[in-house]
Amino acid sequence: MHRLIALAVLFQHLVLSGTTLQADPLKSLEQWLAATPLSDERLRELATQDFAAEPLTAPQAAAATEMLWKSRSEFLRSDRKAELDARELIIGDLKMPFWYRSFGAAPAEGRRLFISMHGGGGAPAAVNDQQYENQKRLYQPEEGIYLVPRAATNTWNLWHQGHIDQFFDRLITDLMIFENVNPDRVYFMGYSAGGDGVYQLAPRMADRLAAA
Repeated sequence: MHRLIALAVLFQHLVLSGTTLQADPLKSLEQWLAATPLSDERLRELATQDFAAEPLTAPQAAAATEMLWKSRSEFLRSDRKAELDARELIIGDLKMPFWYRSFGAAPAEGRRLFISMHGGGGAPAAVNDQQYENQKRLYQPEEGIYLVPRAATNTWNLWHQGHIDQFFDRLITDLMIFENVNPDRVYFMGYSAGGDGVYQLAPRMADRLAAA
C-alpha cells in the first residue's frame, strides 16, 4: 500500500509490537480524529496524546495509517485547493507557478508524476519565462502527470536553492491529494539548468523519488 510510505512521518512515534494490548489505542485515535481533521497544528499535537505511547501490532499500525491519512487528506483537500486552482505555490516571500497535464488512463495503483525543470538560470526573468513555456512542450509520457514548475528565482542555482525542497515536497503532496499520484512513482527530470537541478536534488530528496 503506497500510502504507508507517505504517512510514515505521521506515526513514527507509534511503536510496532507483537504483544497483546490491554487498551484500544485505535479507538482512542479514532475519537481524537473525529473532533477535527488533522491540521498542521493537530499533527504537532499527535505525539503528545496518551494513546500515541501505546504499542501497536502490524495490523493495528496499518489501520492507524489509514485513519491518519484519511483525516489528513480531508484537511489538505480543503486547505490547499486554492493554490492548486491558482497553479501557484507561495512559501514566505517566494512564489512558484506551475503547470501540468495528465496523460493516459489512471492506473489502479495511482498515477506517475514527472516534475520537469526548465532551463535558464542567471538571466532576466523573461528568459526564464520563455524556458518555462518551452519545457511544457518537451515531453508527453504514455501515462502520468507531467508537471512543469516555474522557478521561484532567476539565479544561476534556481533549481537547487534551499527553498526548492519545500516547494517540491508540497507539490508532490498536492498532486497525491488532488490527482491520485502514487508517492512511489515520482520522477525528476530537467533540461540544461533543470538537469543540474535533477543532479543536485536527487540525493536531497531521494526518499520522495522513484528515479531521476
